[in-house]
Amino acid sequence: FRNLRAVDLSRNRIDTIHTLGFERLERLRILDLSYNCIAVPIAAIVSVVAKLKLLEVLCLRGNPCMLTFADRKQLLINYPRIDDPRTPIRVIDFPISPEERLVAARARSTLSDREADDWRARLARIHLAYPYYFLRRGTPAH
Repeated sequence: FRNLRAVDLSRNRIDTIHTLGFERLERLRILDLSYNCIAVPIAAIVSVVAKLKLLEVLCLRGNPCMLTFADRKQLLINYPRIDDPRTPIRVIDFPISPEERLVAARARSTLSDREADDWRARLARIHLAYPYYFLRRGTPAH
């Protein structure tokens, strides 16, 4: 199963993600865990999904852990390298905007106004260049 690129475990009443063995899925690009019962802290989710180095799409909508925009913002702030344009993650329930990446970067560290402007320009170039071909009606294609 190491070569799996997409996993759809939506609507399965899953309540945790630590015991599912995702860290062994080295090529996973799309992980759909939407509409389950996942209520673990955001930091626990990040500790699992951050190990998926090629992950582009993460779907968590409809879970108790991801009910508000504040939950999404917290996940972005805690996601490692979210401020690096080369980080593959592009979608957490819906596309991550360059501005969201900048806000996450600023929340984690102190950026000067000039550094923030540089980040905004780099992230905007990456964001506009990235093809969202895998999005169909708000959900990832499998």
